[in-house]
Amino acid sequence: MDVERVTKEARLNFRKELVNRFQRSREQLLPSLHWVQEEYGYLPEWALEILSWHLGVPASEVYGAATTYPELTLDAPQSHEVAVCTGLACRESGSQRLLAKTRNLFVRNGLNIVVNEVPCLFSCAVSPVVLIDGVLVGAATEELVDKEVDFEQA
Repeated sequence: MDVERVTKEARLNFRKELVNRFQRSREQLLPSLHWVQEEYGYLPEWALEILSWHLGVPASEVYGAATTYPELTLDAPQSHEVAVCTGLACRESGSQRLLAKTRNLFVRNGLNIVVNEVPCLFSCAVSPVVLIDGVLVGAATEELVDKEVDFEQA
């Protein structure tokens, strides 16, 4: 796991950054999780452990918050990740068809791109919604997804 690979110095620097950015209170849990996600591209296990200690929040609660919100991920990023919302508004706007077409698009091009289905991305007003490498794209179409994903780096 990445816990062993992170140097003691990196962990100390991370702690210092947390102390400088976030007060030691439960209310800082979501903002700090979003900050970690932005910094690392995902939520490393070692960072969640330190975050739990800093905020004084049980590790189970930190993990629960980290796994509840679809924009947060515990997995290191692949070359590209696409998440298609299949909540009610998005489903009514054609997200199931978009999900199938997106998967087929990547298979046709022989790309190893992770395509996930998420229950809600909380952007119903601009449905269907797709999250491409952490960037929310509203009123998504197959052509738009094709355009947004850089196939040269896939």
